[in-house]
Amino acid sequence: MAEQATGVTVGDRDLRRNEQVPPPSRGADNGPRADVACRVNAANRAGTADRTGTTDRAAATDRADTTARPVRRSHCRRSPSGGRGRCATVLLIGLPLLGAGADEAFGPGVGLFFAVCAVLGCGGSAALVGRGGWWWVVPAGPPVVLAVTAVAELLANPGKYRNVRSLATGAAHWTITGFPVMIVALAAALTVVLVRIGRGRRHRHG
Repeated sequence: MAEQATGVTVGDRDLRRNEQVPPPSRGADNGPRADVACRVNAANRAGTADRTGTTDRAAATDRADTTARPVRRSHCRRSPSGGRGRCATVLLIGLPLLGAGADEAFGPGVGLFFAVCAVLGCGGSAALVGRGGWWWVVPAGPPVVLAVTAVAELLANPGKYRNVRSLATGAAHWTITGFPVMIVALAAALTVVLVRIGRGRRHRHG
């Protein structure tokens, strides 16, 4: 009776219950939240890009430093001021001085022991330095022989060379007597250089 009075039947109520109410629009309710999420994502992407760029720049700097270091090391090794250059200088001058001192102390003057030490010093210094040091080691033998001979004679016989004439006579005598030692010392240095060049070519072709 009530249903007839209101004009609504049971079937109409069931149809209304089964009707699906459309969901609320997301854009209307979630607008502020969506904007905040977009801003956070954009900030995260920007931070990631900055970190990636910084990492790439740091890696490029490390590669540049690694590439430049071997050049400096090779330059130091080849330069006369390096460790091998100092050892070669000590050997080139120290051995002739040792030989001259021994000859002056135990003999009549500069002689055989000095000659052997001078040859060994020139050859050993040429074996120590690299290609960049051959230009000063090879021609240094004869001047070193003459200079060490003069120093040894002046220290051993100071009263013999008191004026310019005696010094000129002594210099001529030192040059003549030391000339064979100069030639042998120069030949020893050149021989060492040629042997090292030949070995280097064999290693490259082998």
